[in-house]
This record gives sequence, structure tokens and C-alpha cells, in this order.
Amino acid sequence: MNILYTGAFRFPIGDAASQRVLNNAKILRELGHEVTFISFGGNTQDADKYQDGAYYYQGFKFIISEDIDVRVGNSFKRLLNFFLTGKNSLRILKKKIQEIDVIIAYNPPMYFTSRLMRTCKKNGIYFVSDVTEWFDSNEFPGGKFAPPAWVNNLNMKLTQRRVKNKILISSYLNSFYNSSNNIVLPPLVDSTDPKWSELTRVLPDFDGVRIVYAGTPAKKDLLENIFEGVYSCLKKGIYLQFVVVGVSSEEIAHYTNYKKVMSFPDNIIFCGRIKQTEVPSYYNVSDFSIIVRENSRKSMAGFPTKLVESMMAGRPILLNYTSDMDKYIIDGQNGFILPNWTSLELQKMLSRLVKLSRDDIEEMKTKALQCGLEKFNYRAYINQMEVFINNLKF
Repeated sequence: MNILYTGAFRFPIGDAASQRVLNNAKILRELGHEVTFISFGGNTQDADKYQDGAYYYQGFKFIISEDIDVRVGNSFKRLLNFFLTGKNSLRILKKKIQEIDVIIAYNPPMYFTSRLMRTCKKNGIYFVSDVTEWFDSNEFPGGKFAPPAWVNNLNMKLTQRRVKNKILISSYLNSFYNSSNNIVLPPLVDSTDPKWSELTRVLPDFDGVRIVYAGTPAKKDLLENIFEGVYSCLKKGIYLQFVVVGVSSEEIAHYTNYKKVMSFPDNIIFCGRIKQTEVPSYYNVSDFSIIVRENSRKSMAGFPTKLVESMMAGRPILLNYTSDMDKYIIDGQNGFILPNWTSLELQKMLSRLVKLSRDDIEEMKTKALQCGLEKFNYRAYINQMEVFINNLKF
């Protein structure tokens, strides 16, 4: 079948979403299907070649519709653009409609979903939603009292329920949308991707325990809590280093503990924004990674790409359970489980961590990598995807 994958990702390597859709597409290609992308954003400089008016990346043809990352003028135009996100993609898709058997839409908003459902019904095309998030109302301008938040909730509670086929990132979403044809796929990677083996020495050696946080923190990531726990340990003379990738020191200047953080410049290192392909190198020079999140609907509905990257890099992780993490992380084997997200509990865990022997840490790294290869390599989900595709509904 000819499958079109579209949505608000930045293909080919502009964000975590682009990696999700890329590796989902690799499963489909293994099953003999041809997958093309219409990406709302992205950059063509990483494309393999240019041909027939489209770019190619790892054998996948893609077009950038420029539905996101564009200037849209005043507040009214920005609001209108929010409600009509995907309109450029729809125009491109209309010209190719006779070539398509299946459309997969990544986190499609309400307008985009409704238009695609009508188009698919009219043309005898299967429609699939790939749902990975349930945004909190406070993430939208104006909060829960503003139209964008209302539309988001209507989309998740009503419009997405009408979609008969779904790729879902968590068991939480699978339970919520329990009447459709579903497959649950965590964030996946390609274990043969050169970024996992072509590593560079991005930091000098550190003779204590080094912990890394890699990502762009949202409110759910509680980075300020992590800083507080790390600071408390350093103040007590506990020898560790915390490396922050994806964030500059200037970006956390509004944190209440900013001055505390900056008082340990040799132990709290800021690396700023880097290319996605460089992230494994930072895991490689660290001993552990960390994720701390509140137990909310948002964190239960989603699944952190950071966990997957850490396992694939062979780095055990410190976290508190949310989403499906308990299916993959075993306390003391490939990670350590915090009972909650407070800085006090983190301080206790870090104090425990630095007492581990180097042999113990290396054993945990081995088990983390084993988890990554078994649970997050896209090839492990080929059979499940085949069943899902064979059961698609109009």
C-alpha cells in the first residue's frame, strides 16, 4: 500500500516527533509498504538527495508544507493559524489523493482531523491517527478559559474518538480509546543508525558519577526540582556532576534556585542546544540519565523519548514512574525509581548513587542497553504492526 504520513513534525531530524514517524515508517517499509511524508516543518539540508521536486531521507520521500515555524502576523492571524493548522498540507495532499491508500496523521488537531476524515471517506482511503500527547490546558495562551484549550479537549474527547484506527504511545491512551483498532508503540529507534556508534568525546573525563539530562524542558519535566536536589548534594560535599543538554544557563535564569545552580559551575554543566544526532555522545560520557515528572494526565498519556534514548545508549535512568515506565525500568537493575518527584527524594537517591562501585554501574549499563535493544528497536514491532494494518477499518 501507498501510505502518506503527515503532521506537525520537523522532518527529517528536527525534533523527537520526526524520529517517531521515521521509525514507525521503517516498520511499514519492512512490511512492503511505501511511505511518503508531508512534514509541517523541517529543514532539507539533511536530505540525501533531491529528485522530482521532492527530497529524500533514508529512502523516504518527503515534502515540507510550512504549516509551522512561519511568521503569521498579528494575534488574530496567529489564532486563526492555530485553528487551521495543516491547511497547506491539505492542499498538497489533494493533488496526490489518487496515489494514496492510507493516511497517517501525527497528533492531528481537530480541524485537520475532520478534513482528513472527510477526504478519506470520500476517496476510500484508510485514516489513522498517531496520538502521542494530551496537552494540559495551561499550555495554551489564556489557559483553560481560552478557545485553544477548549478546542484541544474537544479534539481529544470527541473528534479523535471518531477515528477508527490509532497508533498510540501509551497504555493510558489505549484504555481511553478502547473502541478503535489500536497499536501501542512507544518511541522507537533504529539500532543500526550511525548516531549510536559514531560517537565523539564531547566532555572531558570526570572521576565521579556523572548524570545527564537531555531535552527541552517543559513544565512537566520539573528541571527546577532536579537542580534543587543536585545542589543539596553538592553543598554537602557529595561528589557528582550534572550535565544539562538542550538548555543554556540563560534559559533557566528565572528559576528560583538559579543563583544556587550557578554557584557550582564545575559540577553543573550547561551544554545548550545541540543536534539530535549528537545526543548519544552525551549519554556515552555519562553514567546515568534522569527524568522527573509530576503524575498528571499529560505525563500518563505521553511517553518520554529521553527514556528510550537513555536505554539505547546503555545508560541507566533515575525516574519516578509515570506512563508505561514500569514496564521497562526495574529498580536497581537498569535504573532507580524515585517514590515521588520532590527534590528531597532526589537528594536521597543521588546520595545512594554515588556509593555504587564502578562494577555495579557497568552492570547496570549493560542491562539498560539490553532493554533498549529488546524493547525500543523498531524491528521488535513488525509483527504487531502487520496485525494492525491487516485490521484497518474505513
